[in-house]
Amino acid sequence: MGQSLANWTGLVTEMDKIGGPGPHGVFYTRDDWGKPDQPSIWGQGVPSDLSATIDWVLRRPGEVWGADDDTDIEYIYQHLLDQHQTTMLTPEQIRDGWLTHIYSDENTPFTTADGKAENFLWVSNQRAHDLMREQSLLPPETSEPNHNPHFDMIDAQLTTEIFGLFAPGRPDIALAMAHLPIRTTGRENAAWAAEFYVVMHALASGIDSTRPVKPQLFAIAERARQQLPPGSYNADMYDFVQEQYQQKVPWETVRDSLHKKYQINGEAGYDLSTRNLYCNGCFAAGINFGASLISLFYGEGDYRKTVKLAVLMGWDSDNPAATWGGLLGFIYGHEKLTEWFGPLSDEFDIHRTRGGFANSGKDTFSDMARVGVSIVDRVVKDELGGSIDTKSDYWHIPRFEENSLFELPEELPKEVHDNQNPEKSRNDAEPLAVLSLNIYGHGTMPAAATRYAQLVTDHNVDLLAVQEGVEDWQIQGLPTDYRRAEALASALGNCWVRRYQVFANRCRGLEFEHNERFDMTDGPNAVRTGELVVVRRGVDRFGLIDVHWDHESERVRRANSRETTAAATSPHLRGIPLLVVGDFNTACDSATTQALASSTDLSLLYGDGIDCGFARDVKGSGKSIDAAPSDHPGILLKVTALQP
Repeated sequence: MGQSLANWTGLVTEMDKIGGPGPHGVFYTRDDWGKPDQPSIWGQGVPSDLSATIDWVLRRPGEVWGADDDTDIEYIYQHLLDQHQTTMLTPEQIRDGWLTHIYSDENTPFTTADGKAENFLWVSNQRAHDLMREQSLLPPETSEPNHNPHFDMIDAQLTTEIFGLFAPGRPDIALAMAHLPIRTTGRENAAWAAEFYVVMHALASGIDSTRPVKPQLFAIAERARQQLPPGSYNADMYDFVQEQYQQKVPWETVRDSLHKKYQINGEAGYDLSTRNLYCNGCFAAGINFGASLISLFYGEGDYRKTVKLAVLMGWDSDNPAATWGGLLGFIYGHEKLTEWFGPLSDEFDIHRTRGGFANSGKDTFSDMARVGVSIVDRVVKDELGGSIDTKSDYWHIPRFEENSLFELPEELPKEVHDNQNPEKSRNDAEPLAVLSLNIYGHGTMPAAATRYAQLVTDHNVDLLAVQEGVEDWQIQGLPTDYRRAEALASALGNCWVRRYQVFANRCRGLEFEHNERFDMTDGPNAVRTGELVVVRRGVDRFGLIDVHWDHESERVRRANSRETTAAATSPHLRGIPLLVVGDFNTACDSATTQALASSTDLSLLYGDGIDCGFARDVKGSGKSIDAAPSDHPGILLKVTALQP
């Protein structure tokens, strides 16, 4: 309800003011609240038909709140989680849900005022839907920049905040749940902005609305700030807006400076104005994220003040209004909303924009809340290791020190937290646990998948690289049969994401930024390929190369060494710590492996026979672990990045 109220109020001013020449470049100020609405960039000189003035748009009992693109895809995601009785949506479930409930321009029953087909999708959402429908692509490929040129638009941050509410107090689990939905449409800064909102929504359950909300809200914003990588324009925007707020600069001045600093001057790498985009990128994730931060800080945790600011801020104003309206509505609750605005309708029509739902799309916020609570029940039990006290109506959630139950301060911190300092946060970072394991695929898989998965769980592995997860014996060309690796992925569960034979634990904060497979010289009987990935956890990025050199020919192994060397010098790995692991089929200190190390600045971190782990720009240690029924030991490395 809080989200819909703010969303529809924001629609009055959506795209009225975007900067640049002409009347659309003259931004609103606080004095414009209650005054006549001005036309949007597509309004053809006509103000909004929702309200003649810039004021609250309310639906009273007997009326119906309609869906909008700021609420409808989140509604779909909640429906899919409930439909599939899961906590982590698969790529196929996301695609099928989109294609079932989102119209294309060809089959939509809706039209615009001038009679054109309307399916209520724009920029990256539209492109992702087209890729699913026309090319059968699955997330996250639907946001891959090579496929989707709109990957840095606003879409991800207006469709995924709800995942934070499903994992109360646990942003790590919320981020894992939101990982694929976010990357259905967003990458890089667009994805990081969406993750910022997910973290805040996950931590909002810890806010006590009977105490001053401002310091508590600002504290969870500081925690969410850690999700923004150093050097990103999102991080620069956060720091800029926060500093201006602390210096008591009027919000209108900050908004105008935001426009000049990023849209005009292109600071912090914000290059969208150089790309000749429609309306100068007014739909972009970045500028709208910056605008939302102004309303966050200057709204100071007050629902009405925050939403008013978002509505007046400019650009895609209904997006930050809906985001903060939903978050603060959740914090304060239904009773406060009706105290402030009077009786409000409980009815919602998802079929205003989408289709294929029961009851002709008619729903209520009360029923939606019940579905949401049932999803939280499942997350608490299956993902958080907690329990439900139905008599006392409580969730019992185990304490998780890294992300959750921290002390909320009484006042806004006067200094930026230490963990916002990239150097300190990396020095204090939890080591990355990397396991390299030859799973002896033809002899043990898929029967041993569960045992290997338990081994991974027992050792709290973050990143797993296996060999013999693919059928490579006496075949032609690159291998295509990864059923062994797929069986292991299934046994590992929903927290794990697989790229070929490399697995990242998204429930421990990891995500793939890049992955590729490279060809190597084949042996007399086995084809040889390697995998190269870049993963990120918080502010830290690591490269990993997983190889299985030939076991029959030293000549081929020398070629494999040169090919691994070439991979280790990939531009994707430039300037980041690197691990090269695998079954080398030669001693870790042999001339062939040393040729690799000496030409790439790698050092042997740990080895056991022919199973080795080489590293560059990391510190750490390694050990062997029993990996029966494999005929190889597991090589477990624990590393942290060295500072420049």
